Amino acid sequence: MAVQSTDIKFYGSGANNIGGAFNPAEIANSTLHALFDPIRATEAIGGHTDYRCIYIKNDNATDELTAPKIWISQQPTNPNVSFSIAIGNAKFNNTEPVIPTETNIPPSVTFVKPETVGAAVLLMNTADIADQAGGTGEGELRAQDYKAVWLKRVVTAGAAAMSTDQVTITVVGETA
Repeated sequence: MAVQSTDIKFYGSGANNIGGAFNPAEIANSTLHALFDPIRATEAIGGHTDYRCIYIKNDNATDELTAPKIWISQQPTNPNVSFSIAIGNAKFNNTEPVIPTETNIPPSVTFVKPETVGAAVLLMNTADIADQAGGTGEGELRAQDYKAVWLKRVVTAGAAAMSTDQVTITVVGETA
């Protein structure tokens, strides 16, 4: 059966979502603070940047998602809070390194802010694609495979306090 949107799932990493092993507990969609903690007053006043690592998994039992791409389909409504993403360096189905704290920059990744489907970035890195001989050249997220993605949240100094803002990350691709 072809990959459905419900087959693409988001999972945490390690104990605090700052890298480490794939965490088999799915991140609940639309659950407030499921990944990032609320922005505290001191963070809003002085500005704050923090990071999280998630794994995106094709939970389909048999089919692959070809040329999977990821983008930020909704930024927070607070104009002083923004998100960007970076594809993890670990090959698919492997562990991304743990950063010491949520404010440490993840090593050797490049953050981008694709905010339209046309600007979406490939979920796979060149090492992943090279491992998939005979593939499309854009990579395939095969059945039960997962890939690490880093999220960066930037709170500009002087941001207004908001308790219910959210970001939406979307994955698209081709399927049979």
